[in-house]
Amino acid sequence: MKQKLPALMLAAALSLGLTACGGEPSFTAGTDKPYVVGICQLTPHPALDEATRGFQDALEEALPGQVQFDVQNAANDPATCSTIANGFVSKNVDLILGNATPALQAAAAATGDIPVLGTAVTEYGVALNLGSFDGTVGGNISGTSDLAPLDEHTAALDPKTAARVLELSNRIVEENRLTTLMVTHNMRDTIAHGNRLIMMYSGRVVIDISGEEKKKLTVPQLLELFNQASGSDEADDKLLLS
Repeated sequence: MKQKLPALMLAAALSLGLTACGGEPSFTAGTDKPYVVGICQLTPHPALDEATRGFQDALEEALPGQVQFDVQNAANDPATCSTIANGFVSKNVDLILGNATPALQAAAAATGDIPVLGTAVTEYGVALNLGSFDGTVGGNISGTSDLAPLDEHTAALDPKTAARVLELSNRIVEENRLTTLMVTHNMRDTIAHGNRLIMMYSGRVVIDISGEEKKKLTVPQLLELFNQASGSDEADDKLLLS
């Protein structure tokens, strides 16, 4: 079975559409047992559920009958992610999938030997506290990033991490001269980032501001403009928080 282990990594890579985040992991397994893959999912969520299910289906298709999955859910508790990851290490699984950033972080902290894949992770450099991240993590870690669309890509992050992600986003956009659409409900971010600000209400554009006019805006001014343009008093924390 040992000689077939590269097939597990290849199948896992194909199932994730793997980006170049990892290095060249080395690992061993038993001689007559199926591969054991530990999956730590941060929380029940339709998108995360689909990521786990898709990974399993693709791996099963690539290695039919040769993979045993140990799927555990951390109920949105990072500490539980650590417990799960350490449990996988104790069981000496052949591969760990960390579904969402805290799950990846827990797996990375738990082992430097067992191959770790990440999915539903926004930015590996931030997640793993890499000072000079160039797109390759190295070591035993690889995975896919969901940074590219920029659709509320800081919504589930703490303020410090969100600031780093936005800084990285700005750098990528500027260095590569990309046209990018960022969707957010954070009014400060709408003013601080980008060169054009568009707000919608009930399916129609009610504000379209760019250039110097955008740069001079304050959050209270923007909220007032929204109320005037939409004819609504719904600029509350549910719609326009922060």
